Amino acid sequence: MADMVSAFEVLPDNIVLNILSFLSCEDLCDIRNVNHMLRRLSSDRSLVWNSDFEGCYKTSEEAFEMYIQAGGPLIHCLNLSHCYWLSGRSVSNALKLCMNLKELYILDISLTAKKLIKILCGLPNLVTFAFTVTNMDEFDTELEGNNAARLTMMGIKHLTIHFKVPLSLRTEASISVQFLQKKTTFFEHCRDLESFHVLGHPNLGCGLPKLLLQPNVDKVENLKNVKEISLNYAIDPAARIFYYGTLLSVAKLQLQMTTVLNPSANFGSQIRSDFWNIFWKSQYQLQNLDISSISIQKIFTHVFDPDVPKPNLQYLNLSDTYFTTTEGPTSNLTSLICVCPNLKSLNLRNSQIIFTNPSREKVDVAGISSLVSTCRCLSEVNLGGIHMHDPEVLSRVSQLLASCPGLKSLAVSCCCCSYQSAKCKVSSASAGGGPPLKRQRTGVTSAKALPSTSSHCDESKLCPDVETGGLESLVRGCPGMVRFELVNAGLTRPVIHRGQNGLMPKSCVYKPCSESTALNDQRLFCIGKWKHLKYLQLAGLPGIMTGSCLVAIATGCHFLEQLHIAYLGLMGHPNFARQLCQALPEFKALKDLRVEHGYQSVDSHFCKAAQSCKTLQRVCVMSWGGTIDSASVISLIANCPSLVALQLFTDANRTQCRRLQKAVEDRFGSVRPALRVSIWPLFDTDTPSLMNNIPTKHLEELTIFSSRVSDRPPNWKW
Repeated sequence: MADMVSAFEVLPDNIVLNILSFLSCEDLCDIRNVNHMLRRLSSDRSLVWNSDFEGCYKTSEEAFEMYIQAGGPLIHCLNLSHCYWLSGRSVSNALKLCMNLKELYILDISLTAKKLIKILCGLPNLVTFAFTVTNMDEFDTELEGNNAARLTMMGIKHLTIHFKVPLSLRTEASISVQFLQKKTTFFEHCRDLESFHVLGHPNLGCGLPKLLLQPNVDKVENLKNVKEISLNYAIDPAARIFYYGTLLSVAKLQLQMTTVLNPSANFGSQIRSDFWNIFWKSQYQLQNLDISSISIQKIFTHVFDPDVPKPNLQYLNLSDTYFTTTEGPTSNLTSLICVCPNLKSLNLRNSQIIFTNPSREKVDVAGISSLVSTCRCLSEVNLGGIHMHDPEVLSRVSQLLASCPGLKSLAVSCCCCSYQSAKCKVSSASAGGGPPLKRQRTGVTSAKALPSTSSHCDESKLCPDVETGGLESLVRGCPGMVRFELVNAGLTRPVIHRGQNGLMPKSCVYKPCSESTALNDQRLFCIGKWKHLKYLQLAGLPGIMTGSCLVAIATGCHFLEQLHIAYLGLMGHPNFARQLCQALPEFKALKDLRVEHGYQSVDSHFCKAAQSCKTLQRVCVMSWGGTIDSASVISLIANCPSLVALQLFTDANRTQCRRLQKAVEDRFGSVRPALRVSIWPLFDTDTPSLMNNIPTKHLEELTIFSSRVSDRPPNWKW
């Protein structure tokens, strides 16, 4: 080892610096302890200029402080977002040494309003600022009393605020919240603001905030340079009120926006309807637009006016949009595409615009054809939540999607991929595919019908003509797929999802259509041919009888990092569990695993298989009837050094959950500060409160069941 280090020291500094540039901040913290040369070079300006600690879960507080002490004055961009294990004291002290910062991201870091203002005082050159706030009114008050902080706010061009407002339990209808319309807000000092983003915290049904603040901007001219304004989602009432108050002030200036992301807005109401219509008609420079979860009956023709084309629009989210009258759409998908011919990402999940009639029976195939033929740069499409049962429609839609070789991200319903040609059906039957026969014992398939689960299995040998099916044609036509979701349109409410009533755990609402049973294990083998796949979600597949497709996926998708599965096969028994345990050791890059099923147990077999996957970072199991083996869970954590989030919401009783949680904290709390373990009965009354303590990143990306295809613009930070 000494000889190797000596040989490394012979290399010129510029060569070593080029090698070190490929390392993360976490690795740079580690190599500082190797020798004096690496300690010196690891603090070079070229390496620390842009310091990104997000996702560096192994970086201790001590290592972080040493890193800042060595290179703090050289850092221009510092990203500490979601480094929840770092204390507010450590972060605020470290930032005192970073006086030349121009970009600072401290989302989900616990800092009081006073500490935030002190941080602003020491950063006069700050241009980009993203932070978490628990009391916006207190932040504004502290800002008004500090001249240095106000001067810093004057130079900020890009601002992101994450609302994490404490909720109060509200059980009586007579209890109300305090609503403030403030004229004196930080907007009065932001003279050069170009982008403003609001991030809400998921409301788990625990109550309402004590204070709702709507900014009434007095100096509206301070917002004259704003080009981007966004809200991630509107479940959080504090974030929603603040965002739409700001949007109203921005709209008064009639600016040319490039990004407007505002889900669940009420643009169709009679109040200010003329005002909003004028605003939307003037927005011809838009690049990213989100008007999801609203009635677009009245505003559709104004937003997508044929006389005002939007050639720059690349991202459009119309998920969950609907028409309030029985007359149906006032426009169609074809006319929309004519206005937005250069779309790269389109979200039509559960949108009524995809249908040609109010009864949601006839899919607009001509509109989909227009989308494919016109938007030649299309790379992301979400068609989830949409039933398609007409064989001709299924065949045509499959062909159209398969004709997009540049498609990288796709979400479709199960029945959308259920199409099979007659020849394929015969081949599938001869190979033993499909659901069990009528008189066959439930959940048991004959040995002859079981496909091979070895690493050398090939579904093309099982079904020579299987490529004539809908899913198979997608795999063949879109070889570069990176993100894919196959979710049953009948799965209208998982246990935890984003809904109008918050994220309170509730019983699953799942009514699969008969067409979705056609997708059996054999037909899902082809997913393993997607060699570039990184994210996969499979939910609501009643035709899965053994789960053997999971092994084929594990052996074929070598770069898969996220696997989310829910309600595969029978609802009364997780018949895929054995094959899942066989598949887990085969995954070479898997980081996130989420399993939701009524009776999935966290037993010794599951834990042993999971700990053999050394790359695992986050595991979530949602199971209202499952059990937990405490000793196996401890062994899983001990043998998975990369594990940072373990969420087990099952049928285990409170006593077992408390004991296991305490045992994990006592053993690993001091040596693995980033580890967050949440173990509790799924439908317990205290479950929402426990989930509120889960770090935001894990809560949004792992705990909550949601579609992640085209939910945000491509390469979007927030």
